[in-house]
Amino acid sequence: MRLERQQRTLRLAQPLQTSYGLLAERPLLLVSITGADGARGYGEAAPLQAYDGVSLERTAAALERHREVLARCRDAAPHAELLAACREADPLPAALAAVDMALWDRAGRMHGKPVAELLCERPQREVAVNALISALDPAEASEQAAAAGRDGFPCVKVKVGVDRDAERVSAVRAGAGAIMALRLDANGAWEVDEAAEAIAGAEISTRTANTDARFRLPAYHPLPMLSSPARSKLLRATWKRG
Repeated sequence: MRLERQQRTLRLAQPLQTSYGLLAERPLLLVSITGADGARGYGEAAPLQAYDGVSLERTAAALERHREVLARCRDAAPHAELLAACREADPLPAALAAVDMALWDRAGRMHGKPVAELLCERPQREVAVNALISALDPAEASEQAAAAGRDGFPCVKVKVGVDRDAERVSAVRAGAGAIMALRLDANGAWEVDEAAEAIAGAEISTRTANTDARFRLPAYHPLPMLSSPARSKLLRATWKRG
């Protein structure tokens, strides 16, 4: 099997301010895996050094090791076997994800089916997504939230861990209305105690916006969240009505 990679840079339509800096573009590695039969699948490695500490060069090095491994593998080898061989050569998640994606894409093309139909018998036909609030100014953020509601989004995501979080979140809630779900994405900027303090401040602000939304955080409130096993920091919290 032949693995090839190409470096690409995607520029965001609008720069996005995050807790780790201003994000204006995303360099990535486009990966393809081709078998002797000519069937090809594509994957993507998109490390973000400012966030996860993994450079594009480190990812390229891992993919080079995976290329050497796959070159010795049979086309008919099971997916899990191919991925395990690559993991043994270099376990870097960003690179393994690209290989995994390319192998699934190749399998889907060979079977003439979407990958979702290879993964389960009854795949979802739609995937719910949220709109992203990119504005830092509270008034502009409120307008973006209102626009997202008009466009039919059931949820918006707000980057926090930057300036004026409580004021901006309150403005987003006011623009979004009381029903829409809000996601707060701190990108690792908060420790748990910092998250509790920030959430408490935002809760006061949202109450003044005449909503009954409540933040919840473990040990402070039972808040649903996503955290990184590699870090002790809160990455993302979901704020829903009720």
